[in-house]
Amino acid sequence: MAKPKYEFWRTERGLGEIQEICEGGLTDRELAAAMKISYSTLQEWLKKFPEIRDAAERGRGGARVQIENALFQRAMGGYRTVKKPVKRRVREYDPETRRCIREEEIYDTVDEEIYIPPDTAAIKFFLTNRGPKRWSNRVELQGDARITMEDLLGDG
Repeated sequence: MAKPKYEFWRTERGLGEIQEICEGGLTDRELAAAMKISYSTLQEWLKKFPEIRDAAERGRGGARVQIENALFQRAMGGYRTVKKPVKRRVREYDPETRRCIREEEIYDTVDEEIYIPPDTAAIKFFLTNRGPKRWSNRVELQGDARITMEDLLGDG
């Protein structure tokens, strides 16, 4: 009788592979496909085997932190160093005739510091998700409270 597939995935090597697969931010369906099992089987294993669930969560945790940091950096803006392609022309001259005997274009990259302004959409997303009570766009009414336009706009 063949060994069940889950036995490999519960080994140290299998759990490492699950964690590595999930570091790319894959969904459960994509993880199941990578493991060559059905989505429903993966769901059963995640419930039944905590070590498989933990490996997937550890892998996704790293991706989640990277995404959160990228969103934060996008919201803050600032200076970034980027690689910029540059083309330079190299010429070789004959010392006697002083004529160009060889010409070549060389492509290089150089570091360039650029300013990226803060992204208001990223700021809004960050604030509404991190502080929903303070930054929510919704106004919740209690009871029979009626709000007029003057209430919303203030005394201005």
